[in-house]
Amino acid sequence: MSRILSLFAGVSFALASSLGAQEAGRTILVFDASGSMWGQIDGKAKITIAQEVINGLLKSIPEDQALGLTAYGHRRKGDCSDIETLVAPGIGNREEISRAVNAIKPKGKTPLSAAVIKAAEELKYTEEKATVILISDGRETCNLNTCEVGTALEEAGIDFTAHVIGFDVANKADRAQLQCLAENTGGKFLTAANAKELTEALLVVAKPEPALPPEPALPKDVQIRFGATDGEGGPIINNGIVWQLSNVDTGEVFIDMLETDSLQLKVKPGTYKAEVLRIKDEEYVQAVVKITPGGQSSFNLVLPQFKPLATLDLPETAIAGSTIDVTWSGPNEDMDYLSTAAIGVRDGEYITYSYTSGGPTIGLQMPPIPGTYEIRYMLDSPTRVLARETIKIVPFEVSISLPETALVGETLMLDWSGPDYELDYLSTANPGDRGSQTLTYSYTNGGQPLGLKMPSTPGTYEVRYVLNQRNTVVFRQKIEVSEVTAQLNTPDTAIAGQVLSVDWSGPDYELDYLSVAEIGARGGQTINYSYTRNGTPLGLVMPTKPGTYELRYVLNQGNTVLMRKPITITPVTASLNAPQTAIAGQTIVIDWSGPDYALDYVSVAEIGMRGSQTINYAYTKSGKGLEIAMPPKPGRYEIRYVLDQGNTVLARREIEVSAVSATLDVVDQADAGSIITVRWTGPDYALDYVSVAKIGARGSATLSYAYTQRGPDLELNLPDRPGQYEIRYVMNQGNTVLATQVITVK
Repeated sequence: MSRILSLFAGVSFALASSLGAQEAGRTILVFDASGSMWGQIDGKAKITIAQEVINGLLKSIPEDQALGLTAYGHRRKGDCSDIETLVAPGIGNREEISRAVNAIKPKGKTPLSAAVIKAAEELKYTEEKATVILISDGRETCNLNTCEVGTALEEAGIDFTAHVIGFDVANKADRAQLQCLAENTGGKFLTAANAKELTEALLVVAKPEPALPPEPALPKDVQIRFGATDGEGGPIINNGIVWQLSNVDTGEVFIDMLETDSLQLKVKPGTYKAEVLRIKDEEYVQAVVKITPGGQSSFNLVLPQFKPLATLDLPETAIAGSTIDVTWSGPNEDMDYLSTAAIGVRDGEYITYSYTSGGPTIGLQMPPIPGTYEIRYMLDSPTRVLARETIKIVPFEVSISLPETALVGETLMLDWSGPDYELDYLSTANPGDRGSQTLTYSYTNGGQPLGLKMPSTPGTYEVRYVLNQRNTVVFRQKIEVSEVTAQLNTPDTAIAGQVLSVDWSGPDYELDYLSVAEIGARGGQTINYSYTRNGTPLGLVMPTKPGTYELRYVLNQGNTVLMRKPITITPVTASLNAPQTAIAGQTIVIDWSGPDYALDYVSVAEIGMRGSQTINYAYTKSGKGLEIAMPPKPGRYEIRYVLDQGNTVLARREIEVSAVSATLDVVDQADAGSIITVRWTGPDYALDYVSVAKIGARGSATLSYAYTQRGPDLELNLPDRPGQYEIRYVMNQGNTVLATQVITVK
C-alpha cells in the first residue's frame, strides 16, 4: 500500500504540468467503472488502485485548470447507456471530483467509445481544443467501433486528443481496440499491468507534446497535419512510412522523403500535394489539398490494407468430415491459423481450424456437409484473410442394416457402413430431436456388428449415424419399438426376512433384476433385489417389517418396471432363554428360537443401543446353545435376537451383570530388573493376565505380563529403571483392571 501511495507525487506533478500546458483547452478524465474493475492486482482491487492514483493527482493540479470527470458502468448492470458526467469541466472543483471518484462502485458494461464521445461533446470539441484521458481495463462491449469513433472525433474536432491507458488488459485484441482509439486522435496509448506501471503510464501521458519538425522558411500561417491509415477506417500507421510534401502552385518541396509517423508543420495558404510510401510493401498514395485559414487542417491518407503474403496448397476435393493435409507459407505469427469457412462469410467466421504452429503441413478437418467451401490462412491480429483457396466437399457412403421393429430395451446387433471418424456414433432418438439429443448410443469404434440398445418405452424412434463433428446426423431410419413383457410366479404371502424363491420369465437383458419395494416407490427404489442373470427360480430376500409390498421385474435401462405383483409380509418371531444374572466377563450359554436366516445373530448390548450396536455376539448358525461373554462392566444389559437384514431386533431380554473381583499378593519393593512372584485370585477368564505397568497407564499398557492360565503363582520381570509401578490383574475383555498393588523398584 505504501509503495503505491509513494508514486502519487510524481504522477500528480507531471500530469499537472501537462494539463497546465493545455492552456487553450479543457480536460475530462473518463473513468472505467465496469464490473471487471473489481478484479485484483497484488491482492488489491483495480478500482481501489485507480481511485487512489486519481486522488493523489487532484492535489497537485492547478486550480485554474479546467477539469471534469465522466464515468461509465457505475450505476446499472448490462446497460450500454450507463454513462454520466459526474463533474462538469471547471475550476475549483477538485474536492467534488475526489468525492465522486471515491463513491464509484463498478457494476456494468464497458461503453468506452460512447463515453469518450460524451466527454468530447461536453468539452465542445468542435469549437475548442479538447483532451480526454481514458483509463480502461477492458474492451468495448457495447457495439461501437473504437477505430471509427477515434477517426470521426479527430476529423470533426478543432484540436481533439484522446490519451488511453489500458489497465491490466491481457487480451491482444482488446489492447488493439484501445490503441486504435488513441492513435486515430493523435493521442498516446500505453498499457499498465499493476499499480507501478499505471503510475508510469500516467507519467508518459502527461509529457508535453513533442516539438514539431523544423518549419520551412515560409510564412507561418496555418498549422497542418498529415497522417496515414492502414485501409479505410483502419488504424493509424505509426512507423515504416516515408513522406513528401510540395506546393502545387510553386513546385517547392517542403518535405522530401522523410521517414516519420506523421507530418505536422505550419505553411502558407495554398494548394499542396502530400505523398506517402509504405516501406514493407511499397504501396503508395497521394492527396492534393487546399489549405485556407479556418479551413480543414488535419488529413489522413488511406494506404491499401497491408496483407503479408501467404500461400495454401491443398487438394481440389475432400470427403465430408475427413482430415486433409494443407501445406502453407505465411508469417506464422502467434495464434495464426488455417480455417474452413462458407464462401462469403466474414473473415473471423469458421467451421473448423488448426493453428499454423503445428508446422508447415497441418491436418485440417473438413466440414460435415457436402458443398463448396474456402480454406483460409488467417492472421490472428488484426483478424484478416491472407490467402484463400476453394475446395469441394463430397459426400461419403453411410448405411445401417436395421429391422423394422424391435422390443423395448433390446440390444440390436447392427451392420453399418460410414466414415468411422473419431467419436462418431450410432444413436436412438425421438424424431425431430437435434443430433446431440440421444436416448441410447454406441461409438462406431466398437466395430462390426455394433450393439445398440433400444429405448425403454414403446414408440416410434429413429436410429441414426451421427458425426461427432457438431453432432451432424448423416443417416436416419425409423424403427418401431414394441412392448416387452415379464411374469412373476410367487405366493401371495411370505414371512418377514424370508428368502423367497421366485419363478419368473422376461427378456433377461444385461443387469435386469427382480426387486421387492414399497408400493408407489420409483422403479430404481428397492428394499432388496437379485439380478435375473442368476436364473430362475431366483432367491429374493423379503423385508423385515410386516406389510404389503410389490415384487417387480425391472429393466436395468431406465429402471423400467415391466411387471409388478403385490405380496403381504407376515411377522416373524424369536425367543431367548438365558439366566437373569451373570458375572462381568462371564461366558454364558443362551438358548434361542427364531428364523435362523443367514448371518442372524444373538448379542449382548447396552439397553437403548441400536440393533447394530453390540458388545459381544455369536451367529445363530453356530447352533442352539450359543456361548457369549458378558460385558466387563457391571450393570443392566440386553440379550437380543437380531435379524442380519436391517439389524432388526426380534427378541430381547434383560440381564443383570454383577461385578467380578480379583486380589494380588506381592512384595512391597524389589530390585530393578529382578524377577518377582505374584500370587493372585480372580476369574481367570481366557487370556486374563497379570502385568507390571506405570501408575496411571491404560489397562492395555504393560511393561511385562504373564497369563493367569499359567497358575496362581506367576513370575514377572520388573523394569530396569527404579521408581514406583503397579502390579495389576487385567481382564482380557476390554483390558479391564480388576486389582492393583503398588511396588517400589530400587
